[in-house]
Amino acid sequence: MPIRAVLWDIDDTIFDYSGADRIGMRKHLEAEGLP
Repeated sequence: MPIRAVLWDIDDTIFDYSGADRIGMRKHLEAEGLP
């Protein structure tokens, strides 16, 4: 299937990358036993 479009989400208006990063880091620290 050919690529027909490219989407740039520079300011996190479509996907919340910042929130996902924050949640991921919290889960990682929790798994390591850190506060």
